[in-house]
Amino acid sequence: VGLTQQKFGWLQGRFEDASGVNFNRDYPDLAALAGPRLEGRLGPDAAANVAAIRAAMAEVLDELPAPDRLTALRRALMRLAFDADIMLDLHADNEALLHLYIGTPLWPDAQDLAAEIDARAVLLAEVSGGNPFDEACGGPWWALAKAYPDCPIPPACLSATVELRSNDDVDDGLARDDAAALMRVLQRRGVVAGEPGALPRLTCEGTPLDAMQQVRATATGLVAYRARLGDRLRAGDVIAEIIDPLGPAVPVHATTDGLLFARHSQTYAWPGKVIAKVAGAVTLPDRTGLLLND
Repeated sequence: VGLTQQKFGWLQGRFEDASGVNFNRDYPDLAALAGPRLEGRLGPDAAANVAAIRAAMAEVLDELPAPDRLTALRRALMRLAFDADIMLDLHADNEALLHLYIGTPLWPDAQDLAAEIDARAVLLAEVSGGNPFDEACGGPWWALAKAYPDCPIPPACLSATVELRSNDDVDDGLARDDAAALMRVLQRRGVVAGEPGALPRLTCEGTPLDAMQQVRATATGLVAYRARLGDRLRAGDVIAEIIDPLGPAVPVHATTDGLLFARHSQTYAWPGKVIAKVAGAVTLPDRTGLLLND
């Protein structure tokens, strides 16, 4: 559906034309939909509980109405992924280092994924807001475990959004390396045959998504970055300056210590536009509610 959205010589793709809604938001909440059907169907056997939960999920997905193509797309994708042991949603950021978004209950078990793909940042959240695809697949497991504390319910789906660097990093050599790394993850977890070799060194720690600074412009003008991707910043460091040809430049500062892992390649900004992201370790007071930007 997104590939058909070719407007003004540019592939849009991120938002559906008719509604303006992000394709990667508002997936069905399977914990809320399937949870009531599990009364009397769960017991002391974790594997049996996983099977019962997946059966209930299949029932509610089959019953979901699809009045438009966006809803139909979401339902079709969920039907393909709801019973997966591993679900990796492959994305790219605007201009970024390779990073992961993953549910807090899946860490540190997912360190092998982060190490193998050489992730430079791992952003952790139990609920990020908006119910993106990876959270719609993985999140129901820890939500149902809380709803049924007397029944063993494991996090049966390793789900993550894998941000494969920048939108413009289209290179068949990189693609081969990334595919080989993901294949080694599957080999190491026994999903496919083969010898993955030694696990590479993990180059980052998981940090809370609500500790990630979404660096916002405070003025209108051209963005002149003063910090590069991969720079380790301290609170107060200048990340960029917003240049107004008719007035003074306005500095934009880091508000936390951390790694500058993403920037916006469109170097024109206005108040409130997210121009960069810094992976910090300490929760920021303004990071509540919806933790992902559309």
